[in-house]
Amino acid sequence: MHNGRLKPFNIGSEVLHVETTRETTTSPSTHTPICKKKFSYITEPTEQKLNSTDKEIKCMAMKGSTTSISLVNFVVSSAPNFLARQIIRETSGSISFVNGLSIKHVFVVGKSTDENTNLKIIKESEKHGDVLFYDYPDTYRNLVYKTLALLQWASENLSTQTIISKTDDDVAVYFLELSKNLKDIFNEVSAHENERENNVLEQFPLICAVGHRVGDLPMRDKKDKNYVSIEEYAPRKYPAFCMGSMYVMPMALAKDIYDLTCDHGMLRAEDVWFTGIVRDRLGRGDSNIVRHKYLFAQHFQTSLTTLEYREQHMRRMYLLMVNKLEVSKIPWC
Repeated sequence: MHNGRLKPFNIGSEVLHVETTRETTTSPSTHTPICKKKFSYITEPTEQKLNSTDKEIKCMAMKGSTTSISLVNFVVSSAPNFLARQIIRETSGSISFVNGLSIKHVFVVGKSTDENTNLKIIKESEKHGDVLFYDYPDTYRNLVYKTLALLQWASENLSTQTIISKTDDDVAVYFLELSKNLKDIFNEVSAHENERENNVLEQFPLICAVGHRVGDLPMRDKKDKNYVSIEEYAPRKYPAFCMGSMYVMPMALAKDIYDLTCDHGMLRAEDVWFTGIVRDRLGRGDSNIVRHKYLFAQHFQTSLTTLEYREQHMRRMYLLMVNKLEVSKIPWC
């Protein structure tokens, strides 16, 4: 197995211009020790080498002069889903800047049991420079570890002045609408009387892109694949959480979630665990988890749709978004 590491990209120049005063948040109601599963990386995302085309030069100039918010969009993807990843690269993943939002896209992939698939992923990473390929089995039961792996990499490589999103590879994202959500929330937090002297991104909420769940009960039926025992989770209901197909959070919160996570105690339902239980243990109450203000993601659930159907609709939606950007004369590239 090839074990070369690609140099991580640096987004330090594309951040909000605010003061950073971060203190680690701990929950007064839990004494759970920090016991993270450490992942190694087979390949890591790199800073893309730009060709000297007029379009790319114009895009870099646009980002340098007007960027106010930086987002890293982590797309979790099964190892053999090469075509699904390419569809995203050619549609919503081709957008790197829109309406003041600078975007980098990273595909998060675990190790396949098929060595030929692993070799193809390494070649894919070398070609595109956008794959976080980590050394742990890529299975549905290990989905919670996939999210933990991306949180580990983000905690090690990204500034707390960054926003991240976790997205499935069967989700189409409207980045124009996402930029509006982020700007509105940023302005609301900035204007809050008690937050004027604090780092705005420290107070940024978790945003549910597809579903915001309140009052869900743990599945106690042992025959159900989502069964959760009393030993795993004793309370009668879950805290509010975002459905896992897509959610958005500030890097400061993502790092706190990663720091508090224990691998032996995690639920298999990664969305419940990370956006609900751990967030709640951090003392981030339900006022810090919000629904989207403007719809910015559509989930074409893999189990209910074919790849051909998803590709057709994702490409059509991308063209509609580009047309709207062109007609509205909103800066994008």
